[in-house]
Amino acid sequence: SSYPLYLLCGSHLEAFYSRFGYQVIAWRNAPTALKLKLIPTLLFRLFGIHVLVMQKLRRGGMGI
Repeated sequence: SSYPLYLLCGSHLEAFYSRFGYQVIAWRNAPTALKLKLIPTLLFRLFGIHVLVMQKLRRGGMGI
């Protein structure tokens, strides 16, 4: 895979993905395509669900 890698996840999964080298980034720093996917998740906030954008810059974390 090419880096950086990005993912969207619920805030409750932040610690899990951090183990694999992912870090939370501000939505404004995400690629445009990912920002478009974030728009519908704004409705999730009404139900207390917060979606994070995470980025992995290079290989590493848990031997992966």
